[in-house]
Amino acid sequence: MLEKIKNWYDGEYIAYKNDPGSLVFFVGGYQKRHWTSQAAHVVADFWLRYWQWTITTSLVFCGLVVAIAKHT
Repeated sequence: MLEKIKNWYDGEYIAYKNDPGSLVFFVGGYQKRHWTSQAAHVVADFWLRYWQWTITTSLVFCGLVVAIAKHT
């Protein structure tokens, strides 16, 4: 199951197309990901870049919710 999740998250590697009769060829390719995997990458990249702010904001928000709940 872990391997399926890894394959979904990484996506499929697509190599560049090369003309068999050409003297020029291109090395490399790109990752083709499912749209849900792209969304997961956006969330993960945001978390890795701004984890300090997201933890602090979450704690402040939870504190406000608790304070409002106790007040009412």
